[in-house]
Amino acid sequence: MELNNLAFINYTSSGGGAGRICSLLHQAFNGSFLYNKFEQDLDKGIVRIDNFTFRNQFHKTIKYLLDLSLSKRWPYIPSIFSFILNYFSEPLRRINIQLGKEDFCFPGTSCPSKFLIKEPTLIHLHNPFPDYFDLRSLEVLSKKYPLLITAHDCWLMTGHCAHPIGCHRFRIGCGHCPDLTITPSIVRDNTRQNLDTKIRIYSSSKMYLATPCNWLKEKFIESKIGTFFEEIRVIPNGIKTDHFFPISNKQELRKKYDLNMNALIFCFVGNRVTDNPWKDFQLMLNSLKIFAQNHSQNIIFLCVGEERETISLPNLDCRFIKSTNEIKELNEIYNCADYYLHLAKADTFPNTILEAQSCGLPVFANPVCGIPEQILEKKTGWFLKSSLANEIAEEILTKVSKCDYEQMAKDCRDFATTYFSAEKMISEYKKYYSDILSKESQPCRN
Repeated sequence: MELNNLAFINYTSSGGGAGRICSLLHQAFNGSFLYNKFEQDLDKGIVRIDNFTFRNQFHKTIKYLLDLSLSKRWPYIPSIFSFILNYFSEPLRRINIQLGKEDFCFPGTSCPSKFLIKEPTLIHLHNPFPDYFDLRSLEVLSKKYPLLITAHDCWLMTGHCAHPIGCHRFRIGCGHCPDLTITPSIVRDNTRQNLDTKIRIYSSSKMYLATPCNWLKEKFIESKIGTFFEEIRVIPNGIKTDHFFPISNKQELRKKYDLNMNALIFCFVGNRVTDNPWKDFQLMLNSLKIFAQNHSQNIIFLCVGEERETISLPNLDCRFIKSTNEIKELNEIYNCADYYLHLAKADTFPNTILEAQSCGLPVFANPVCGIPEQILEKKTGWFLKSSLANEIAEEILTKVSKCDYEQMAKDCRDFATTYFSAEKMISEYKKYYSDILSKESQPCRN
């Protein structure tokens, strides 16, 4: 079956793990369009979802005045207008948010005709997250087009959070939430009602689901919503292994980035490194601080994703490098390092671990969520057994001193290219698209 004119929908067109996956799939299918919140480039088939045009006139007027005040640099006016905009231009929406209801008020996605510029053969939606997409539109979309959703976290099955760390209330319908601050946060406990709303949406929709790992698939099966999907299929994330590859001359790279030639270098890549709610930067820093006190070499911790001053500690420099979309630069930074460190509290299936291994970097990681499915213990990395910095430091010290580094680096590269290439992922999604279309018999259903 010929696959063309697919519609991909995601919050961004390239940023973050979901954005990169969505972009790779969009590029692989000629005639497809990628719909997102920020970017418009019709020559590349990228379309910006316009929610603003469909908001009420009062909202638009206030937003215009706000933008005008910013351009004129009138003192204090922007904050006044922001207050009015947020609380008075869409009063019902703001009241609902204050009641702890999840925000689905994004009118540009409320029906297909508002954002689709061409009738698609199939819609592939990635993380229909708050802040750009009206989840209630799933019912309309799924009745008209075959609909596949790739979940990159747990939000679709919970009353508000992307990762219910240590909480299993999503199995029974949420309510009595132990932590309303977990991203995306809400101000009051309306989690049971929020999940009931999602269940009502899913029960009147026809959808297929993909997850990047077995761990997330099992979470959906355990949840209140697993039975609403026609099929749940595991398709691991893939990366361009020809973009992320080992570079033999590390010394030249370190010279280029002004790094100590003889240092032992760990690296980490992530958005908003120091305040990311999932990544636990402080634990990584504290662990390496203790590790550095017991190691003869100077230690450097390269953190990619935030621009700030170097943190200098005894025998340890924590260097920050701002986020980059330049794949060549990112590949070089990986190759400056000796090991990749990832001590996340929760992280479904991070692309960065795959990228690091593809560059030949052994990985130290917490065995949370889908990460155990990304690493071969003792061959491409190690799972850290403790959450205490001193014990983590001791584990790292032991592993570093005893490992056959050259063999592990080779195993990392072989593992990534065999199981996590973009080509393998695209092939598996292509088969899923074909299977869905075969089951649906007609592209458009009324």
